[in-house]
Amino acid sequence: MTYIKDITQKIIDLLKADVNLSEPDKIAKYYFGIPKKVEYYPIIYVQFNGRDYTGKADINRFLYSLKYEIGIVDRQVSEDDAEKSVYDKIEQIECVLDANPTLDNLVIKELEPREIRVLRAVEEDYAIAWAQIFASWRKWLP
Repeated sequence: MTYIKDITQKIIDLLKADVNLSEPDKIAKYYFGIPKKVEYYPIIYVQFNGRDYTGKADINRFLYSLKYEIGIVDRQVSEDDAEKSVYDKIEQIECVLDANPTLDNLVIKELEPREIRVLRAVEEDYAIAWAQIFASWRKWLP
């Protein structure tokens, strides 16, 4: 069973399929997990952050919470442009996830509201904005 990889890839595929998040037109590159080095911006990564037991079970299965992080990183000369770019992508990603809450029936539904964090950094003459969207879905597993 490869449910972790399948769900991660499904999230990437759904995001890539959106016209506002397409690769390479709108997003330079998608990554399976956080990249070590980024050459072109903006990027989106999706990574699995862990699994927790929800306390629910039936005869043959247990219900788990699968925790994922979707990251958006952009680098611009202007701080405003980096921030605005990341904000737009946060909202578009939420629209994509809201439109397909079961990720094409790979999961049951999201377990809790999404948490979003935005971090900022400077690299030479560039402003970097980095958003993290934390989402968790439920899945029955043996």
